[in-house]
Amino acid sequence: MLVVRGRTKVDHRLIEIATNLKVIARAGIGLDSIDVEAAKERKIKVVYAPGSSTQSVVELTVMLAIMLLRNVKQAMELVERGEFIKTTGQELKGKTLGIIGFGRIGY
Repeated sequence: MLVVRGRTKVDHRLIEIATNLKVIARAGIGLDSIDVEAAKERKIKVVYAPGSSTQSVVELTVMLAIMLLRNVKQAMELVERGEFIKTTGQELKGKTLGIIGFGRIGY
């Protein structure tokens, strides 16, 4: 078994020299770093963890949306200059947030 992360490339050359390889496991989502066709030709099973980062992506997306609404970057810049403005941006209260996406996130 070969377990890889996103940056590791599993190309046809690696698959050819790994004569006893039975499974390629991607510790994460997406298979763009693995030559799936070459693995298929050699009858090597390719597996991955499609839901492994869903929670993290959702949390990051919500956090960034709130940071944009509240102008967090501008507020931090003001504080760094020694200034403080009590209200920056808008509150989330009373707003409607819609998230549109594909797959596991945003539906």
